[in-house]
Amino acid sequence: MRHGPLLHTLGDGVGDGRIERDRDELGRRLARSRDVAAWQSAMARLDGEEQLAREPVQTGRLTPPEVVACLRSLPALWADSGPDGRQALALALFAGTDVIGFEQMSYQLTPEAIELGLNAALPPVYELKASIAEFGRGERI
Repeated sequence: MRHGPLLHTLGDGVGDGRIERDRDELGRRLARSRDVAAWQSAMARLDGEEQLAREPVQTGRLTPPEVVACLRSLPALWADSGPDGRQALALALFAGTDVIGFEQMSYQLTPEAIELGLNAALPPVYELKASIAEFGRGERI
């Protein structure tokens, strides 16, 4: 399934972490192999990737139909994503969350999520009481 506009709008959110992990791994490899030339080459490649990732993406505003398509694609995007993708999506949408047990969640949206219209589509506080009946394994007499 394609999630083009949403992914383009929110970004991948995981590039910086991957680059940092790759740099750490290169340092460990250098300690074992002592191959400074290979280390310098790989670090220069990572520096280029980091610089490219930090450049602002010049995009126009999404049209209302594109915003609706983005919002409608969120459940499928979540289902299609692995742990890193879900974390990136959550970080792109929520600036902060406050959870009170299994009862209530409030959140602050990122500016990008507000631009997508999530502030109009989501309630400011999500009540979970209606979704969760009781604790336990489910057998009742």
